[in-house]
Amino acid sequence: MNCRLKCFFALQVTAFFLLHQNVRAAELIPIELEKLVLMTPEVSEVIQKLQLNEANISLLNAEEKPQLKFSTDGNYPISRNISSSSSRVATTSERYIDGKFIFETTLYDFGAQNEKIRAERERRKSLDLDLRSVKQNAVADLLQIASRASELKKQLGMLADSFKDIERSRATAKARFLQGVGTNLETREVELLYLELETEQSLKIFEFEQLKKQFKVKYQSDFSDLDEYVILALKNMSELSEQINFAQMGAIKKFDYEINALRAESKSIETGRYPKITSSLSVNLYDLHKRPGHDYSVAGGIGFSLPIVDGGMRSGQLRSKEVSIRILESQKSKALQKVNLDWAQNLNELERNKTELSELQARQDKIRQKAQQISLLMESLQSNFVDKVKVEFDLQKINRQISEIVSDRLRLKIENVRLREAFLLETING
Repeated sequence: MNCRLKCFFALQVTAFFLLHQNVRAAELIPIELEKLVLMTPEVSEVIQKLQLNEANISLLNAEEKPQLKFSTDGNYPISRNISSSSSRVATTSERYIDGKFIFETTLYDFGAQNEKIRAERERRKSLDLDLRSVKQNAVADLLQIASRASELKKQLGMLADSFKDIERSRATAKARFLQGVGTNLETREVELLYLELETEQSLKIFEFEQLKKQFKVKYQSDFSDLDEYVILALKNMSELSEQINFAQMGAIKKFDYEINALRAESKSIETGRYPKITSSLSVNLYDLHKRPGHDYSVAGGIGFSLPIVDGGMRSGQLRSKEVSIRILESQKSKALQKVNLDWAQNLNELERNKTELSELQARQDKIRQKAQQISLLMESLQSNFVDKVKVEFDLQKINRQISEIVSDRLRLKIENVRLREAFLLETING
């Protein structure tokens, strides 16, 4: 009995972990789509900024390390035309080549360099959040285009079925007219329905072709090759949410880190009023062309530099940083206001979409009831041919409209996820 219980418990635990692993894997945007996202100019630009930031941090770290330089000084007379009155120059004809090694390092700068490095690291945090936000937008754009293209393909398929039915109705209307059973008015009414279908089909074909070109240019790929990945991404999007703290979202939080970077730079500028202490060691090598290393001298020293007057440069730099901080604070407020407005609009549109879908479904039920009534009336010869064609046409039309509304809800859901930055992405930055 104990063995059975242990086995049962082990199976439950295994199933639990497997289930949660599968859910996690399913929530992630397929890597094939994320690779396309990395190709977009918006994402590439942020990645390049990150690379520049890494280079800046490396440069600042290098500036902190001791520096070693080598230089030479020499005199090798080639031609002379000096009067005897210039006795000092006239008697100087010595040839020499000397060398000098100079080793320099900063002993103390009151944290100026550390603040510069901290500024770049804060900027790195801002860029990391910016990259996440830009990738979220790029994924949403990709899914919007692909899902709309998928709906258009579905619409064109539904229209193709409607064309088959209307073609049969055209043929029947002409036959009835030739037989003297139908009227010329019947034929015209059916033709008008056919023209309406043609117009709708032309518009949808044009939109589909435009989307296809747009996708090809932006992602260098055909969205038909990505159907399975798009379907997986759409299927596993997180559920709709109505409450979110946007101040903590990457698109907003990035401003805080950028402001921190400017404040760190301000501190670095402020320390410029304090002295900078350096040390140096120089090794002079004389007559390298004769006896390298035989004659030399070694000297060391401590350097102390203190700015006295800078013409207001430091105060000007500090004012510039203060203004930049206020600009970023304004941009943050503006971005936060916009995302809250977009969020409220998204929720309103979702609610309106729900209402429109309910209304269309109610109309669909009425049209179905009308179609049944017309079928019964035709059996008793109390209804004409065109009534049947029109009601079938209206039913197919409202089916397409319902499909459009459902597709529009998907668009709104993608937007909802984008605003929450809730697409789960692999941590690949190119």
